[in-house]
Amino acid sequence: MHKNFFPPKSPLRPATVFVALLALMACDSSIGDTVAPNERPEQTNASAPTEPETNANAEETADPQPSNSNAGDSMELQIEELAGGSVVTNLGYGIAINKGSTLKRSFYVFNDPGCPVQLQGAGVSTRYNDRNYSFVPKGELRAEEPVAAVEIRFLLFDVWGEHLKTLSATEIKDLGVGTSLEIKEIGTWQAWENDVSRYLTSVAFVSRVRTLDGKGWTANTSALLQRAAELDLKPDESDLDPKEKGSE
Repeated sequence: MHKNFFPPKSPLRPATVFVALLALMACDSSIGDTVAPNERPEQTNASAPTEPETNANAEETADPQPSNSNAGDSMELQIEELAGGSVVTNLGYGIAINKGSTLKRSFYVFNDPGCPVQLQGAGVSTRYNDRNYSFVPKGELRAEEPVAAVEIRFLLFDVWGEHLKTLSATEIKDLGVGTSLEIKEIGTWQAWENDVSRYLTSVAFVSRVRTLDGKGWTANTSALLQRAAELDLKPDESDLDPKEKGSE
């Protein structure tokens, strides 16, 4: 009968134990330095472009918003400011309205570049003759294309910038391109002493035009009101309608 033979167990040598410990320590260090697969995407995401930057790029390529047409028309109006003379109206025999005042009237001319008729030096002065007061227009109009009829309006304001009255003059006459016409030829308006005394500022503009080929043109009232407000004048939309007509 055979007996199993096992060699006698020998104790571990100190050197062997030391080598084994070094191997375990090296293994632990390698495991600690290894980055888990699911940790690398987090570092990649942290360095990727953020969402606000993507939105900024999208905004740069977006279509621009349409501008307000009324604001554009308002900016296109051309304004001419002229000296309108003294507020003093002589009546004769040393008598005058606003005697002793040094205030000077101001004439403002509003021209729309798209209008078939343009104004130059337009304003309203005051006159006393044969015991009657009158408003007398000044300046001229010029046709930029063949015109059959034109209406001009004058907004009058008092010393406080408040609307006083609106005057209107219509000329029905064929005017060729480049033809000029003195506005005083259209007529004058009767005035009252109180109006003559308070009147300080006028705004002249072309309100309507009929061309020879039958086309009509009308002033942009919103633009007119906006620009008048910028001059510290205070008309409203109803003030644009004339209250009196011109007369010879």
